[in-house]
Amino acid sequence: MLVVAASLAVLLGGVLVALDGRASVPPGVRIDGVDLGGSSPEAAERAVAAHAAAQARKPILLVGPSTKVRTSADALNARPRVSEAVAEAGVTRFGFLRSHLGLKKQRDVPLTWSVDQDAVLALAPRLGSGVAPTNGAVLVDTHGVEVRPARSGFSIDLKQLISRLESLPATVHVPMVRVSPSVTTETARAAASRVGALTASPRTIELGSFSTTLRPRVLRRLVRVRTAGRVIAISFDAEQLGALLPRSTSPRDATFRISGDRVEIVPSAPGLTVKAGATARVLAASTASTIEAKAAETTPEVTTAELSALGIRQLVSKFTTYFPPGEPRVTNIERASAVITGTILRPGETFSMNEALVPAPQISGNTFTESVGGGISQVATELYNGAFFAGLELIAHTNHSIYIGRYPLGREATVSWGGPELIFRNDWPAGLLINLETTDDSITVRFFSTKLGRRVETETSPPYGTGEGTFDVRYTRRVFRGNRLIRDEVFVARYSTAPEH
Repeated sequence: MLVVAASLAVLLGGVLVALDGRASVPPGVRIDGVDLGGSSPEAAERAVAAHAAAQARKPILLVGPSTKVRTSADALNARPRVSEAVAEAGVTRFGFLRSHLGLKKQRDVPLTWSVDQDAVLALAPRLGSGVAPTNGAVLVDTHGVEVRPARSGFSIDLKQLISRLESLPATVHVPMVRVSPSVTTETARAAASRVGALTASPRTIELGSFSTTLRPRVLRRLVRVRTAGRVIAISFDAEQLGALLPRSTSPRDATFRISGDRVEIVPSAPGLTVKAGATARVLAASTASTIEAKAAETTPEVTTAELSALGIRQLVSKFTTYFPPGEPRVTNIERASAVITGTILRPGETFSMNEALVPAPQISGNTFTESVGGGISQVATELYNGAFFAGLELIAHTNHSIYIGRYPLGREATVSWGGPELIFRNDWPAGLLINLETTDDSITVRFFSTKLGRRVETETSPPYGTGEGTFDVRYTRRVFRGNRLIRDEVFVARYSTAPEH
């Protein structure tokens, strides 16, 4: 019996192979309405592809939120999923036998499409992208504070729209999705309540003796409300508030004031920098009726204590020379004096006239050269005599090559850029203030310091000839501190014999 069964199975298998020796689409199966029963996979794919090409040209009506737009699978760069549809059709090697055995079953497999997302996005503006949500807001004017309620919006549900387009329906109602506002009505109401508390009553800002009261209308004009993410930020306009606050002041340096032979210190004063931004933040952070404006003191560069410590209190030397009024050189005397006057030498510091002034032509050989620098030598002579009688250390000086009658014999100086220099050092333990004053026909130098018992004695010899067309002048300086001699010097000045000028 087993042998008979085995023989029957072999015979039946042979019959099946003979009747259905290739894979095919089962009978009764359609893809998107195309009957493909019994077709080979290759033939089925060709038939479905031809059908899809025709379908791709058919119009699709998109019904948007505000308008309608016609498109097509071709316009959307859609691609039919042919292979997937044929595979879903159930291709088998027993399709013919299934039909003869009564296993045939009608079935319609859908054809779906891959839709280009960018092509769909490009249609969005034509469809009407929806309505943007309206954030809750606080509206402020000089009359009061109001709330604008929030309102939801809606926009195209792109993912759902692409899903609906995959079957290429003739008409697609564009799906929309609700969009919530970032700022809710409740948030706006809370912010409006805060603005009301900040601006409902007069508020006073004080700074020292300064005081100003901001009325509610002004406060509402200054308040600023803006959306920051999901919150509403409240502030006050710093620039406009700053215009209502006292102005910042610069610090005032301590200075010396000279009146004749007297000197006194004009005290320094701190400056005040009013910080409008910080004050605006305090105004927004507190509902207090009175707040203190934010400000910072700025320190002067030169304080009263610093000048006082220099010990510059009294006149220690004074010298005057004269000149013919109205000459061009007078302008240069005045300019040079203006540059140098007010110079302070601390103990141990050195003064160089060439460093203080620009190059200035002086005497050339045995002749006078009047030019833009004319008159500078008279300022040099003034400074030399000021340092001489103040008992300072004389480091470098050169007398003129010819004698000038308006200067004392020997005890005078000239300067020239790259040539003669005038240098002296304040070797006293107190500071030194240089003051130069000019009139129409004179210039006076005053050195101020502390006397410290200083005293200067000097003698000048009559001119004596050298037998070489020149003459010399000898002068001395003896500097005392109290009864102690601290400097004993002899100077010789040589002049060419030339007429006075």
